Amino acid sequence: MKTKFSLFILLGALLMSVVAWASPEDFSKKFKVSGFQNLDLGHAFEIKVVKGNTYSLAAYGRQEDVEDLEVDIDGSTLKVLYKDRSWGFNWGKNRKKVRLVISMPRLANAEFSGACRVEVEGFTNEEQMNFVFTGASKGQLHQVNADKLNVELSGASRLNISGRVGKLNVDASGASHLEGTDLLARDTDVEASGASHVSIQSQKTLRVDASGASKVSYKGVPNISKDLSGAASINQVN
Repeated sequence: MKTKFSLFILLGALLMSVVAWASPEDFSKKFKVSGFQNLDLGHAFEIKVVKGNTYSLAAYGRQEDVEDLEVDIDGSTLKVLYKDRSWGFNWGKNRKKVRLVISMPRLANAEFSGACRVEVEGFTNEEQMNFVFTGASKGQLHQVNADKLNVELSGASRLNISGRVGKLNVDASGASHLEGTDLLARDTDVEASGASHVSIQSQKTLRVDASGASKVSYKGVPNISKDLSGAASINQVN
C-alpha cells in the first residue's frame, strides 16, 4: 500500500511538472482583423492559413511572446511583427515558438521570410495566387486550385505544392527547392539559378531558363523549350 501511495505521489508530481512546463506554451490570443487579402510574415512563426468565410487571426505560444505581437493591416496586407524593443531592456530576447492561425476568404499575395514554417490549405477556384519565400522559410501549399500560380523562392527556402493550376511560373534562386510534382500544371515556366532545385509536373508546355548549378526535374510529356548554361540540367522523372 505504501509503495502504491508513493507511486501515486510521484505520478502526481510528474503531472504537475508537465502542466507547469506546458502551460506557458498554451497561452492564446485572438486579434480583431478584417479586409486583407495579402500576407507579409516572417520571424520564426509557425503559420497556418486556411480559407474561410470570415477573417480571423489567433496566436498561440508563450504569453510574453504572444503579448508582444503587433498586428497591422497595411492597405490590404496583414503583417504580424514583434513590438519594437530596440531601445528597451528586452532587446534581443530569446523568443519561443509562436503559432499563428489565419482565416481569410481570399489569398492573392503572400510573402514569407525568416525561418517561418507555413501551411496553406483550402484555396480552390482562385484566379491568381502569388507566393514569395525567402531566407530559410519552408512552406506547404495543399490542394491549390488556381488559373495562375506564381512562385518565387530564394535563399534556403523550401516549398511543397499539391493541387491543379492552369499556368505555373517559378523563379528559384540560391539553394531553394520546390517540390511540385503533386501539382498538375497545364503550362509551366521555370527560371532557376544558383544551386536551386525545381521539380514540377506539366501537361502541355514547359519552358526552362536555368543557369549555375540549378536542376529542373519534370513529370509528364510537355513540349519543352530550354535555355541552359553553366552546370544547369533538366531531366524527366517518373
